[in-house]
Amino acid sequence: EWFDFNVKALDTTNQWTVGASSTATTWAVLAESGGWLRGVTGASLATGGLQLSIPQKYWTGTNGAGFASLIRLSAVTEVRLEQGFADVLPAVATNLVNLASSSFNSTVNAAVYLYDHAGSTTTSGIYAVGTSVAFNSVATTTNRYASGVTLFVALELDGTTVKLWIGPPGGSPLAVRTSAVTATTGMIPFVSIVTSSGSKNCDIDALNFWTLSRV
Repeated sequence: EWFDFNVKALDTTNQWTVGASSTATTWAVLAESGGWLRGVTGASLATGGLQLSIPQKYWTGTNGAGFASLIRLSAVTEVRLEQGFADVLPAVATNLVNLASSSFNSTVNAAVYLYDHAGSTTTSGIYAVGTSVAFNSVATTTNRYASGVTLFVALELDGTTVKLWIGPPGGSPLAVRTSAVTATTGMIPFVSIVTSSGSKNCDIDALNFWTLSRV
């Protein structure tokens, strides 16, 4: 499934589940060449979050699952962007990955690309957990989000293995984590963003989801 948001408005009943906290502006089609979707965060963690997901849990490592995005952030300071697969999403404006306790909030099976900037620290990489697999991660320090620049990010689940590509499509994965998730648990694709300082535009050019067994 490929979505470039060019001519079709967001279908929240059948295609997407969307969420926006009280001070955020929810997702809407952006009148820009090529087709974009824009959500605008609020300025605080408690009230300014955004989420976008597909409601059906068809996606498993057993059949193989892929997620790719083209996303542009207006600014990358004091911002957390999480994207990938999860069986359950926490409330809007609640982070999926709890870095302080090396755990996940709400979900028990997930494979996520995390970009987080807080103060002078930037964290990014694969973060995963399974119904029978402990919290695990692989850090990355290259090809991170930059202000106003569209970034390609792709995650692929093959059994219990998660692979991550960032930057131009193709080539070898930037990071790989084996024994990262439970292959049989159904998950949904999602994008989630929060910020603690100033509103940020999160512009999505395209989202792509696929099953490896059908490639």
